[in-house]
Amino acid sequence: MRLDFGPALPASAAGTASAERGTPSCSAWRTAGWVTAGVGGSALPASGIAGLFAWNELGDFDCSSDPCVAADPAALDSYDTLRTL
Repeated sequence: MRLDFGPALPASAAGTASAERGTPSCSAWRTAGWVTAGVGGSALPASGIAGLFAWNELGDFDCSSDPCVAADPAALDSYDTLRTL
């Protein structure tokens, strides 16, 4: 089986054909990839730090009964906020 795609376009014509179709260039995809990796890379440690703070605040509650009881309602609100991050 042989596939025939016709004559190859010169390098200058291939670049203009891509621009005319409105497709993003390779550098746009590369930039989007780096932005996505940066956002994900910074969100992971931030959520880990928030989890450590929440774990630290969990020690302030009396969890001998179900549900855990907090002496200060603001501490419970803070724990709930940190837990969702």
